[in-house]
Amino acid sequence: MADPAVSTDSAATAPTGSKAPKDKDDAENKAIVRCMRAWNYAYKKEAAEDSSDYEAEKAANEAYLKATPPLVGW
Repeated sequence: MADPAVSTDSAATAPTGSKAPKDKDDAENKAIVRCMRAWNYAYKKEAAEDSSDYEAEKAANEAYLKATPPLVGW
């Protein structure tokens, strides 16, 4: 789930007057959206099969991890 206290707006994270790399921000947001879509799809699919909430979350977490792109750097 998204944390309302965390802003993904690049204007909020970039210092005033700096030029934040727009392409990098877009790529990061696309990756997050892809992972969250996978989580939601798997959760709804498992929940529709009359599984428990635990089983639905477990399946959704596995789908999220499979959709996560490889990590680069620290």
